[in-house]
Amino acid sequence: MIKKIYKIHYKSFCDSDTSGIDLKQINLIWGYNGQGKSSLVQFIREKIEAENRNEIFEYERNIKLFIYDELYRRNTLYINEDSNEGFRSFYGGENIRGIIKDKKIILDKIKKVEDRINTRKVNINGQSAEIDTLKTKIAKETREVLEKIDPKKYKTPQSYTKAHIQDESFENSTTLTTQNLATKEKQTINDAPKALDHFIFDTIKKIEQAELQLSEMLKQTPQNQAIERFKQDRELENIAKLAIEIKNKNPHYNEKCPLCEQNIATIKLWENLEKHFNKEYESFIERLKKAKEYFEKTNIEIHSFKAWLNNNIIQTKLYIKQDDGNIDELRQKYLIASENLQKDIDTIIKAINKKSESPNTSDIELNLSENFSDSLSTILSDELKTMIDYHNREQSNYTQIVQNNIKEIQQHFIAKEKEVFNEMNKKRKLLKKHKDRLETIKECLANKNQELDEQLKKIDESFTMLNGDLHKWFFKEIRFEKIGDSHYKTQRLNHKKEWIDCKSGLSEGEKTIISIIYFINFYLSSRENLQECPIVIIDDPITSLDSQNKDKIKNYIFNKVFNQPRGQIFLLSHDKHFIYKMNKRINSSNVTKKKSIFTITKKELTSSLVSIKDSELKLENEIKEIYEKLQSFLDSDNIDNTHIKSLPRELLESLFAIKYENIDNFTACYNKILQDYDIVTQYTADDIQDMNHNKHPTNNDEIKNKIKFVLEIVNKCIKPDYANPQ
Repeated sequence: MIKKIYKIHYKSFCDSDTSGIDLKQINLIWGYNGQGKSSLVQFIREKIEAENRNEIFEYERNIKLFIYDELYRRNTLYINEDSNEGFRSFYGGENIRGIIKDKKIILDKIKKVEDRINTRKVNINGQSAEIDTLKTKIAKETREVLEKIDPKKYKTPQSYTKAHIQDESFENSTTLTTQNLATKEKQTINDAPKALDHFIFDTIKKIEQAELQLSEMLKQTPQNQAIERFKQDRELENIAKLAIEIKNKNPHYNEKCPLCEQNIATIKLWENLEKHFNKEYESFIERLKKAKEYFEKTNIEIHSFKAWLNNNIIQTKLYIKQDDGNIDELRQKYLIASENLQKDIDTIIKAINKKSESPNTSDIELNLSENFSDSLSTILSDELKTMIDYHNREQSNYTQIVQNNIKEIQQHFIAKEKEVFNEMNKKRKLLKKHKDRLETIKECLANKNQELDEQLKKIDESFTMLNGDLHKWFFKEIRFEKIGDSHYKTQRLNHKKEWIDCKSGLSEGEKTIISIIYFINFYLSSRENLQECPIVIIDDPITSLDSQNKDKIKNYIFNKVFNQPRGQIFLLSHDKHFIYKMNKRINSSNVTKKKSIFTITKKELTSSLVSIKDSELKLENEIKEIYEKLQSFLDSDNIDNTHIKSLPRELLESLFAIKYENIDNFTACYNKILQDYDIVTQYTADDIQDMNHNKHPTNNDEIKNKIKFVLEIVNKCIKPDYANPQ
């Protein structure tokens, strides 16, 4: 905030003493046109940015200036040169041209950067294509060798392609010597015997126990147990023999017991006895059958074992230890043991067949060979298992060796082209580095472009508020429509209530209203995130406005800027009524009382800024001046309506300012003064204002009568010395 101005040497200002200039938060400055108001604004604008501003101003904090003046008004409203229609268009805000220019420059730069990026991409793709060609050549040469080592896996071209060669593979790859390469080429996957599965015995493991059980069965007969019971109990044997003899001799006892003569037909004693003997026989025969099936199954298992031996236990198919001896002899040992065991099993099966034919024969013997147990022990020993485990381990090791050889051969062919690849990859990396740097530049430019878009978006938002304020405070029949990033065309409602372009442009008063509305909206939107202290300077915001719109502008500025002041405010005007009313409005509100009032006067071509008190800001001289002008018009024979304009209303407004505190509503003040002074209403407030706006055709007599009525009101209220009522 500017607290003092030490010296003013600028254009018409040449103040040697500025000690009386004490600037406050709100500063009201009045001075007629040509006295130096605009020069004061220009002085502040230029000197606040000067290097020696500490010698000119006493201020607090950093400052951000927001200045509304005729220059701002001209820069805000301009002729749309791009339009053939030539209508006047609203120009989107402070420094918008710079934003659009910067945006175009950035977009051009982005386009150039994108072109360079695309060029780099093409070059990178070309370099990558050369690397792919190199990798394809490496893959082809490598696969030709690998196909010899593992024909099944590397049979097709797809088995090893450029896709299998990563860029990282070149870094640690090494070549093989010619002899080492030849050695590895000879170690093919087909040279390695296959891994073997152990032969899993199932039935033969139980053969000894089965042989023992069969030996017992050969000694048994189906009736032995029943007969033995009779033999061991003499009395039971005699009774059974007697009962059977009686039954057989006498048919009378066919259905009766020979001992008790009870009917035994229902219990079928003899049939049950016979059945008992038959069941034991059938069970015995079934057991012999199962025994035979077991030994036949065992025989088949031994046969499968022999086939397995002949297919797998071969010198050329096995990895063996040095102390494992001759594999063929080992296989023969197992084959002989198997054949001997099969012979014994054939003997066992013959014994089972003989027993099945004569179950009650008890003298059948198993005449097994002396080598039965040895043959069985040989077959079930762990010797083969140990050998196969060793083979499988060695086979796995060989397979791993071949796989390692394949990897080394792959690395060999990659390493042969390492220097060529590195040179190509170096160029590609350099191109990628350039592309990435360009991408970073593009991103920075895109961010800047986005920032500009955000500024344009805020300007769009400000135009939304501008139209809102325009309709709320001033005109509902005017609006602005966007026609580009920065341009808005003006439109009006016609008599059909249709929006049409204002090809004839805006009036000077409308330009003033529009530009001040935009300025205030721009200031309010800018101060939200502002770190500096804002200084708002508004120079003559009522140019070309009638009295009614002057009041609206006053109230608009007060509500938007003065009602919630921030930083420092300067309001300048050539219209003393305007400054007087604003001061009165400030005094009657809760706005801060940190306020100064100044006048600018010019004497002998020198302007001076003088501080005055509230009581010194009077309107009596203005009332006298307007009164005398109106009186002279009445005394004249010819009245020019254009000269009359707002004088009657301005005279009444000056009168209201003296009489009342609240003078915002002209109609209310008009009605009140008529009532307070018991004045008969000849004309309404609207009648007086109609003349002000020249909206209705009136004759000279009517104009004279209205002026007379206004002068009568003044005469009755203040009784001036200069009054000369007609």
